[in-house]
Amino acid sequence: MSNYRELEAKFKQYRSRVTRGTEAAMRKTAAKMTKDMRENVPVDTGALRGSIRYSVSKATGEIVVRIHANAQSAEGTKYAEFIEFGTGIYNQHGDGRKTPWVVSAVVHGVPRTWTTHGMVAHPFIRPAFRKYLPELQKSIQRTMRVDGIGPSGW
Repeated sequence: MSNYRELEAKFKQYRSRVTRGTEAAMRKTAAKMTKDMRENVPVDTGALRGSIRYSVSKATGEIVVRIHANAQSAEGTKYAEFIEFGTGIYNQHGDGRKTPWVVSAVVHGVPRTWTTHGMVAHPFIRPAFRKYLPELQKSIQRTMRVDGIGPSGW
């Protein structure tokens, strides 16, 4: 490169392409992850599966992808974490309740009461993340090598 302005233009071009390519890779990966999560989440009413979405923001120059699973119980409790990690003695964090408890609910119009030790985990978020993270990393690495500029072309 013959001068500073030419080099500066190449850097701007590189940054723009990497930003666009990274955003596209993140959107594509988020779409695949949410599809995978919807296919693998346990379904009772379908509320949790229906709440799985992703959003992309670029507020401060950073590309941020958030994947949401925001279903709530009738009482207003968000419960995706309970499905993902389990509850009670089955909680995969190890911090679940260690003693049984009594649950009362109306099931199909019939009042019911039972004792439980918790619920076994049914992971659907972490497996999708583990499945698609390597693909995202490779996509971003490819983006950084466009047109012979970037780390492999210098």
